[in-house]
Amino acid sequence: MNYSNFKALLISVDHGIARMELQYQGSDWETYGIQHAELAEVWRVLDSDPEVKTVLVTGKGDKEFYLSGNPEMRSHRDSSVSWEVIAGLFERHMRQIVQEMIAFSKPVVAAVNGAAAGAGLTVVLLSDISIMAEDAYLFDPHIMHGLAPGDGAGGVFPLFAGIAKAKLYLLTSDGLDAKEADRIGLIGRAVPRKDLLRIAEDYAQRFAEGPEIALRFSKRSINQWLKHAAIVAGDHAYALEAASVFSGENSHGPHTEWPPRRVP
Repeated sequence: MNYSNFKALLISVDHGIARMELQYQGSDWETYGIQHAELAEVWRVLDSDPEVKTVLVTGKGDKEFYLSGNPEMRSHRDSSVSWEVIAGLFERHMRQIVQEMIAFSKPVVAAVNGAAAGAGLTVVLLSDISIMAEDAYLFDPHIMHGLAPGDGAGGVFPLFAGIAKAKLYLLTSDGLDAKEADRIGLIGRAVPRKDLLRIAEDYAQRFAEGPEIALRFSKRSINQWLKHAAIVAGDHAYALEAASVFSGENSHGPHTEWPPRRVP
């Protein structure tokens, strides 16, 4: 399978493991838009590749996993943007990322090497095994931007951490470090940075060599909970975020601290 058409995703396949490195970092919404779009498409391609038994996803470098949504990104602040554009963005990109990751049949291991927010937080939550460096952190940026937390985390966060913790972090845009994310159930493990890739590679290797059908069916069974969450809360959250774009609150801010206050 040829993955060279993906610009924002560097993908190589070796011994059953598809290693996918997220390339785009910084504050440019246009480049992140490309990464959003490709993450919405890549899962079906990987699923159809018989050489791929598992996926290991990580960020480029050692500071950022996938940090979409910092205050320098201005696209959501254009009050003149049309409903069709906003609804299309959610439908084609963010909603599709959630649906495709939930439906993806092969195990996904995330090596979370740095900050993850927005779509990055969604990828962390929906990976099957998320291993996170202890000095990395997560946050949801929507309230920071004056938006309702709709895409990804808005629908599934309460399923992982419960309603009280979902409100604590989604209503404040506060960040949380890896140990707290581990403690409340958002990730699989928090590990020292020096051990991150070794441990993530070990899980990926075990999956690549493991019983393919048993792993696929086990994942499908567990992900029924995520499918229900996406049906019950996901679409509702998308609609509310889209509506909040037109409140005018997103045209100024940020409404909370940047970088986000972290709760240890």
